[in-house]
Amino acid sequence: KELSEDPAIVEAEETPVPAWSVRTVGAGQYLVGYALSNSWPGAMAFCSTKPSVKFANIYIGFGLQNTGKAFTPKPMPPVASEPQDVEEEEDVPLDAENQALKEMEEQRMVEEADEEEAEED
Repeated sequence: KELSEDPAIVEAEETPVPAWSVRTVGAGQYLVGYALSNSWPGAMAFCSTKPSVKFANIYIGFGLQNTGKAFTPKPMPPVASEPQDVEEEEDVPLDAENQALKEMEEQRMVEEADEEEAEED
């Protein structure tokens, strides 16, 4: 397919821009022709015919096609509100914590003894 067959880019009501810009660089056996895509910024194809035919394509871009319209990003989501302050609880004194653990252990021992008696019966 020829480069001229690609659709032109129309920006607002301005003159259409061709899909490709074609240029040459160098002279004689060092002449290189290249085409830059105006539809996909970052796409490039180039070719050299001497001493042998060599060509390559490269794309270094953001994956966004040039549609001719101005890019407008979506608005950011609203900022989260400040969370409620956390009310701190008083630390349980060590003696009270040890007493609670002792009571729990004693309760567990009583329950285990009751279970052993029930199994023996």
